[in-house]
Amino acid sequence: MSEAEPPEMPPRIAPLTDMSEELRELAMPPKGYGTPGEVAMAYRILLNHPALVRDLRPIGNFFLLDTLLPIRDRELLILRASWLCHSPYEWGEHVAIGKANGVAPDEIEAITAGSTDPSWSVRERALLRAVEELREDATISDETWEALAQFYDEKQLIEIPVLVGQYQATAYWLNCLRIPLRDGNVGMAAR
Repeated sequence: MSEAEPPEMPPRIAPLTDMSEELRELAMPPKGYGTPGEVAMAYRILLNHPALVRDLRPIGNFFLLDTLLPIRDRELLILRASWLCHSPYEWGEHVAIGKANGVAPDEIEAITAGSTDPSWSVRERALLRAVEELREDATISDETWEALAQFYDEKQLIEIPVLVGQYQATAYWLNCLRIPLRDGNVGMAAR
């Protein structure tokens, strides 16, 4: 997969320039994410459909704030899904979040190679393989499930495919709507 970014194209839907206080509140990132008071371009575009945002935000916020998975593991899952979906916005944002939560630069590079990279532990390899299998087959094989079950309880095992699906879906809308990269986000070149 190429790291070269295609020339940035304009968003397919114009961002909102004037928002009610209700819409601004809906667009605010959860505490600890984003820039306080800033309505990110992604949400200025997505808020053209406020009912959809109202329903999407809770699941996204759950995985940012309430997941039972270790945060570092969450980021490994998101980063592999982002890489496989070739989602520059999501990859660049989560490289920064991953680094802030214990994912080392050499591990970020290894994520691009995937579960076959020899540097991964058994647990990490199973996480990345789960993402790869979900992307390829829309399921997790028995072998990978058994490997995951050695490290995660039932609630965490339920979260894994839901989280991967959530971030894969996020990659779809980020890519399809052509959400521009935020300042400091270098897309697929982020390491």
